[in-house]
Amino acid sequence: MSFGSDNGSIHLAKELKPTTEEQNLVSGGENVGKNQNATSQPNATAMLTYPNPDLTMPRPSLELDFRMSVGLNPKIAVGPTPFGQRNWISFTGGSWSGSWGSGIVLPGGQDSQLIIASGAARLDTNYLLQTYDNPPAYIAIKTQGWRTGSPEVLEALADPKRADSVDPSTYKFRLYVDMETGDERYADKVNSGMWVGAGMRKGTEVIYDAYRVL
Repeated sequence: MSFGSDNGSIHLAKELKPTTEEQNLVSGGENVGKNQNATSQPNATAMLTYPNPDLTMPRPSLELDFRMSVGLNPKIAVGPTPFGQRNWISFTGGSWSGSWGSGIVLPGGQDSQLIIASGAARLDTNYLLQTYDNPPAYIAIKTQGWRTGSPEVLEALADPKRADSVDPSTYKFRLYVDMETGDERYADKVNSGMWVGAGMRKGTEVIYDAYRVL
């Protein structure tokens, strides 16, 4: 998949096609995408224990909505806190593009990262997007999630010189995404939306795809 922009206009170089790993983001083995189920069907015995077991609820699905790439400054180790090892990682900026717009990620966001005893990382990030419009719109993004895997894989991911060699299918980088804006051109696109994401580390860069929950 690739994205591009020309003088502020967005074009998708080819159809967004999530990988098998991304397709399995929500359910074990079921494809996830536009007009496809995003949750696995519980077995009949389990459903009998649900409140109002005869009630059929609407089932959400996922649609790949945008991709964002952000450069990382060197990690600052805040140190061990009552909650774990706290790291502070600020962002140099980046780019984003998707179904409803495109633009840049402004420098200055950060990840207040918490490493727990297992080596897994609790991620808590803030970004500010700027669109290619004239005048531009500004969209605030907040993500929270986890990066988990074996100790060996997580150790390699923490080293920018080794992170490129780590297969993203060997670890889980999952998060949920909140967005907000005061710009009327994008308010109906982002202010009441819900997204989940799948990410990867690439050297001194983090890339993730965001899926809109339908």
